[in-house]
Amino acid sequence: MPAMPLFNSSSRSNAQHGSKAGIATTTRANDIGTCMISFRKPLLKKTHSGHVCIELTEAGTWEQFPEFAEKLTKQLHGRKIKAIDSPDIRFWEIRINNIILNLGYEDYPNGISLFSYCKDGDAYLQNLHKELLKNSGEPGSL
Repeated sequence: MPAMPLFNSSSRSNAQHGSKAGIATTTRANDIGTCMISFRKPLLKKTHSGHVCIELTEAGTWEQFPEFAEKLTKQLHGRKIKAIDSPDIRFWEIRINNIILNLGYEDYPNGISLFSYCKDGDAYLQNLHKELLKNSGEPGSL
């Protein structure tokens, strides 16, 4: 599979903190004038199924998730396939580069994560994690 860009353009150094959704992230203006979400401490983990997951943030609420998910999906050049809501979780199935991923919010433990369910998704998330770390300045783990 050819390498696809994970983000639009490289970011400039004029960071703005927070977001309309109130999620504790940083946004940076890129060369085309749009804001990009970056995360303070994105963590790369293996799930029980053996696939990859990125824990993006522990901030956010059930109500804020749709706005946040829409912005992140757009930033990653993806599109929402379907949404699943319950009283304590929200999940979006998204397609990026012909790969299906799951973007989810959970009340307990509170957080937003991006999950893979296939080998190509694992590779994509590992590359995405590297890019997120470049913008965060924080170490992550697997």
